[in-house]
Amino acid sequence: MGYYINLFEITLKDFYEKLKRTKLLPSQQILKENIDDIFQIIEENDIHNVGELQQRLKTKAKVALFSERTNIDMNYLTVLRREINSLHPEPREIEGFPYVNQITKKKLLSLGVKTTLELFEHIKNGEARSTLKTKLNCSEEEVFYLAQLVDVSRLRYVNQTFATLLVVCGYNSIDRIKKANYEDLYETITNYNKIHALYKGKIGLKDMEFFIESIPNNIEYI
Repeated sequence: MGYYINLFEITLKDFYEKLKRTKLLPSQQILKENIDDIFQIIEENDIHNVGELQQRLKTKAKVALFSERTNIDMNYLTVLRREINSLHPEPREIEGFPYVNQITKKKLLSLGVKTTLELFEHIKNGEARSTLKTKLNCSEEEVFYLAQLVDVSRLRYVNQTFATLLVVCGYNSIDRIKKANYEDLYETITNYNKIHALYKGKIGLKDMEFFIESIPNNIEYI
């Protein structure tokens, strides 16, 4: 398994259908406009999966070229490109996780581990976690906590603080989050945050519904 989902394994049809049924942010609503015609045009240009589509829209220049070739509005393609790229969120800096102690952070840094992407290789399976436990000279529980933080941080919209909030509230894996009732998730983390003031951002009920719906179907679990 890898840190990121394989975009070449997401068929164009699956991506199209997910866009149609998912509640999108206001800035993304353009993606639902003429979506049937647009995705038919994309498919007619020998594009069969999201990985291939990402390559065609990899740069602004390529977006402009594809727009000219297909007559698909450039603004539409720009938003589509942004949506595809968001399936591979930026790795999070380990330093930003509030409940990971400084000693552990320094030890990870000495191993050349600065981000969740780099830490992933050390926690992706039982053998890797056992080796990391020895290198850090820490408990199995601490290593497992790091693994949980890395796992949920692979999701869109999850920064270090939100990842911590999810994990301490028991939503400590992508699998659990994906299966969660969004209302229960909202209530649990809101109640925890009222007491501990961990997350300063405002999280709405609809935000939580959108968050769960945005989880890719083919993402692998740690």
